[in-house]
Amino acid sequence: MFENPVLRKELFLRLRIRQMSVLSRWIGSITAGILISWIYISILRWVFTDASSRTGSDVWSACIVLQVAITCLLAPAVAANSITQEKEQQTWDMLIFTRLTPQEIVFGKLIARYAVLIFINMLFMPIQLAGWMRSPHDVTFLTFGLTEMLLLISGLFFTTFGLFMSWLLNRTLFAIMCSYSFVVGGLIIITSLITAMLSFFAADDMFTKSPLMWLNPVMMTYEAMNPHDNANTVFFLAFGLLSYLILTALLVWRMVVGFRRFALMA
Repeated sequence: MFENPVLRKELFLRLRIRQMSVLSRWIGSITAGILISWIYISILRWVFTDASSRTGSDVWSACIVLQVAITCLLAPAVAANSITQEKEQQTWDMLIFTRLTPQEIVFGKLIARYAVLIFINMLFMPIQLAGWMRSPHDVTFLTFGLTEMLLLISGLFFTTFGLFMSWLLNRTLFAIMCSYSFVVGGLIIITSLITAMLSFFAADDMFTKSPLMWLNPVMMTYEAMNPHDNANTVFFLAFGLLSYLILTALLVWRMVVGFRRFALMA
């Protein structure tokens, strides 16, 4: 995987390794390490010394909410310029006429952008684990597993959709706008509005039973964090996450199969 030249190039660009001197890298790494360590120590000390039994679950819940917000807002944008930037800088033609296969180009760009999101979410893991250990009865193993699976799969889907828009369109701004319109406007806002209108003509629990709401990342997050409130939570979450995986596979397949035609039309 790491022998893929597109992946290596994208990772180097994301980390800005080539644009920083050795001294700058050391200073930046030490400063970031000190800041992150101070944040970890302060929060962990508060989690384990606070007398309230809800402290651990509250900290864990706050981490999940922040991670979901980051995933919805960052994942589409972080991949929406991956191909359009190549087109705007006029390096796309050189890339598509190399000996690299469409799979290497698509997966190289997708994995590099998805790795950025994974790295950011991993920064929350020590605090999440501390909250879980502090309140094991409030944050069960099932709850922890469902939320982590939701973050991983939704992040992959949103990143793939941003890459698809970048592959389909010629301008970064258009790709970002379409990505946000789908993730924020479509999956979050429009699904909620349609379900709210349908609830006037259906049962009171329409927001739980509607298939549209189980594609809504906010609804999925709430139910993943509170699986005991609904006996069918695991089933509905499986429906939503499986839909995300199927859509991700279809988008990747479409980019690979139609790669040459769309690339030459750009």
